[in-house]
Amino acid sequence: MAGLVTPGIETSSPIRPSFLPLFTGVACAPVSMCTRLTESVVMKSATDRSPGPGSHRYPIDFSGDSVISWETLDFQPEFTATASNIGYGWWSHDIGGHIFSSLDDQLMARWAQFGVLSPINRLHSTKNEFGSKEPWHFRAETETVMRQCLRMRHRLIPYLHSENLSGHRNLCPLIRPVYWTHPEWEESYVDRNEYWFGSQLLVRPVTTKRNTATGLATTRTWLPPLAEGLRWVDLLTGLTYTPQRFVTMARSIDEVPVLAKPGTIVPTATDPLTKEDIPTDLTLVVVPGAAGHFDLLEDGDELRRTPLDLDANGMLRIGPSEGSGPNVVRRWRVSVHSGGHPVTIDLGEHRQAPEPLRNALLEIVWAIPSERLN
Repeated sequence: MAGLVTPGIETSSPIRPSFLPLFTGVACAPVSMCTRLTESVVMKSATDRSPGPGSHRYPIDFSGDSVISWETLDFQPEFTATASNIGYGWWSHDIGGHIFSSLDDQLMARWAQFGVLSPINRLHSTKNEFGSKEPWHFRAETETVMRQCLRMRHRLIPYLHSENLSGHRNLCPLIRPVYWTHPEWEESYVDRNEYWFGSQLLVRPVTTKRNTATGLATTRTWLPPLAEGLRWVDLLTGLTYTPQRFVTMARSIDEVPVLAKPGTIVPTATDPLTKEDIPTDLTLVVVPGAAGHFDLLEDGDELRRTPLDLDANGMLRIGPSEGSGPNVVRRWRVSVHSGGHPVTIDLGEHRQAPEPLRNALLEIVWAIPSERLN
């Protein structure tokens, strides 16, 4: 959905994007990791210490020692999104901050929300009683938010894994500034803390304190245009929004704007605590009303692609899969979001056949009830 924008793009507005983040020295403990991309190609990655721009072909870098403050949190979404402009897709930050302050429960809750909607989810602790980031060190409200965030991250693994494998092939990072998809819209350069989280989700982290009277924090962001009659849907609250305008969103401590447009398909793990490398129980988060497509990518001995297609009439097609894989029974569920409370439908268990039966691999065709299209 997003295409690369050439650095230095000119607009008719005096507003200019920040294409090169202000890099400070970055530091990470040395660690090695690898991700299998295809049958014959393995992409190795390792963290590095104190590199700068140009060092990011393999390392996972971060934004430097972060001051524990609202000002730092407010800067991090822009910093992370603009890192993608020079190819720094595997980019992280100290979730919760690292130095120079004291414990702030509300700040920690908001930072945890942004952290799970970042390329690398890395809670960063300091060896003192105020620097630990384990959820149980905070008040009950913040602990609950942090647990919800970590479970949401685990549910998103099928989506994140697919997006990162696809991004490697297409040279498109997980997080992308909104002006990548809408460079001709001056409004896309205004709210620099808004970004695409993969190809399907539009995110605007909450980076300000809540109002003491209402208990709500507000963010003001821009909603890109959609086809006539369509609306953006907040997947976490069920609220819907008219596109092509700036809107102020008010959110409680356990809410953050995660927006999707009609046609969105996001594969998630049904069980947030699953220990399976490749989850066999999947829930597809779907926003009906327009056509959409997503490739579920899974890698074992060979890359397997399962196409997911939604048409404008609410017909959902799953598969057939391409590529070899284990002969597993997979349970499919669909969570339909069109405003208000989502409706989840269990499609039951279906077998995904191994390589010899490639032409007979699972294909499910299912129609979303028409009342959910309104």
